[in-house]
Amino acid sequence: MNILEKKKADYSPMVATGLAFTAYGVTIYYLLPLALMSFNLNLLSQIVIFIIIGLLFALTLLAFNF
Repeated sequence: MNILEKKKADYSPMVATGLAFTAYGVTIYYLLPLALMSFNLNLLSQIVIFIIIGLLFALTLLAFNF
């Protein structure tokens, strides 16, 4: 199987990863300041937990050398 063949290339993992990173970025850059300014502690705590889970996932990938 040749990776450079465009007919057989599967872009779905890259699209899914890009969408996940976009959602993560929107959460940090839009929803986090919104939660801070509106004093919405429920949303703020969910965002902080989401950030901690993302950091744990990234450190796990780093530890496995992916």
